[in-house]
Amino acid sequence: MKRKGISPLISATLLIAMSVTISLLVGGWASQFVRQKTQQISEKTTTQLDCSFANLYIKSFTFDCNSNCGAGTQHNVTVEVSNIGQKDISIEKIVILNTTGGILTLTLEDSNGNSPANLSSGDIKSLTNSSTLSCIGFNSSTKIEKVYISDISCPDARDEYDPVSSDFVNC
Repeated sequence: MKRKGISPLISATLLIAMSVTISLLVGGWASQFVRQKTQQISEKTTTQLDCSFANLYIKSFTFDCNSNCGAGTQHNVTVEVSNIGQKDISIEKIVILNTTGGILTLTLEDSNGNSPANLSSGDIKSLTNSSTLSCIGFNSSTKIEKVYISDISCPDARDEYDPVSSDFVNC
């Protein structure tokens, strides 16, 4: 029995065709991958550059405990924020950290009840939160270590505030 193989010309042609097909597939994938990564890097760079012009400052902070830190009693947090950057910012939350590591996160509203509160460059706004959560552990300068706020879209645009006893009312 005679065995016949494919001719060298046909095998070379098939090999070249397979190589071209594989290189086209890999090239198409690589091109799409590079395009996608370039777009992601471009968007991130644009955001970082835009955020480099965002900055804010906490001018004052007040915690009114209404003489009762128990749950169910109205407690008011007021923070006066200044947008000292060149970019409009939006602030939604205030984070209060106590000396034992407890964290209280509250949603802030502007005087019109809007949350997040939007501040244009140069704006100074008083933002508030009225809550009936318990404020035990967060009711004096000896218990609160820091107060933090930051912009929603630019987290590096933030400020922290060290409360003093005069910042606490009816506590």
